[in-house]
Amino acid sequence: MVWMIGTQKEEANQMSKAQYQLFLEEKNQLFFQVKSTWYDLISLKEEIKISQENLEYLKKYEELALIRFQAGTSSPASAPAPPMPPPGISSTTAGSTGGMGGMSGNESSSKTNTSTMNPAMSSAPMGSSASGMNAVLQIRLQIRELENTIEQLQANLEPLHIKFNQLLNREIRAEINLPVHLEKAVLSLEKQEILDSIRQNNPMLAMYQAEIGAYDQQAKMAKLEGRPMLGAGVNYMTFAPRLENDMPMGGENMVMPMVTMTLPIYRKKINSKIKETEFLKESAQLDRQKTENLLAMEWANAFRSWEESERNLRLYEDQILLVNQQIQLLVTSFTSNATVLKKFFGQISSFWNTTKSESMHSINSSKA
Repeated sequence: MVWMIGTQKEEANQMSKAQYQLFLEEKNQLFFQVKSTWYDLISLKEEIKISQENLEYLKKYEELALIRFQAGTSSPASAPAPPMPPPGISSTTAGSTGGMGGMSGNESSSKTNTSTMNPAMSSAPMGSSASGMNAVLQIRLQIRELENTIEQLQANLEPLHIKFNQLLNREIRAEINLPVHLEKAVLSLEKQEILDSIRQNNPMLAMYQAEIGAYDQQAKMAKLEGRPMLGAGVNYMTFAPRLENDMPMGGENMVMPMVTMTLPIYRKKINSKIKETEFLKESAQLDRQKTENLLAMEWANAFRSWEESERNLRLYEDQILLVNQQIQLLVTSFTSNATVLKKFFGQISSFWNTTKSESMHSINSSKA
């Protein structure tokens, strides 16, 4: 009987450990959601900031394109046309017998010269103004698209803000202080050491191990129930004085020794219970192995993402240095030439896109 009490106590202890590990797993999941939402907020804020800076450069580019368009359309119109002497005047004055024929010849020749000059003079302003206005409209399209992107990003910020506050059980409009600069994350353990730490500290693996121990105690308990049991004890009965038919009744308290013996006659029931605990134990072992394999796969994918982010960060740092050098070269050779101007702002855009990619990968590596 004492052995059965000890077995039941150990079984309850193992089950309580399993429930506690399940609680730790829920707590870890909550921490993961909080950290993921935190890094998503930082990522979105950084993306909005970079997009707004890029928008400022596009607006400056639009101003320069407008200035170039205005300069390209006004200069040909304001410049006076050079005086062209009519070719028929000299012949008219030289000959006195031209009469009306000479005058009509001079008039027709001057009209002909004027009509042949105007298309040549007006084609250049029309071509330059069309290309200049096309560039302005193209920049405005990019500005409108970027403004729409910023509005969408700002709209996406509110659900994340509410989610983060709700995970922390705060008011949905509570202020969230985000860091201005995110430090680069550093792993303190080697690759294989991280996997070993996961196997030792994962709550789900510990929960399955505790369940296996509880099923062992259940099997042991079922085997003890299948054995004959002898019991010995003392039964103490009290008798209180009372009246029956006006006569006092009652007596002294009674002590009775007792001996019990239990013989298990339902052997199939006991064997079935033992088999059940063995199957439950095997199921817990397989679940533990499955969880361990899944954790190993997630570890491999997470570490691959970490290494990819590290490589991309190094690449973006090198690209930023090269783009800065290109910008410096373009600044020194900056002219009003549209080609140089377009290259200059193209390098500025490339610089901000590279900076945006570096920020996103830095946040993703910290998140992993």
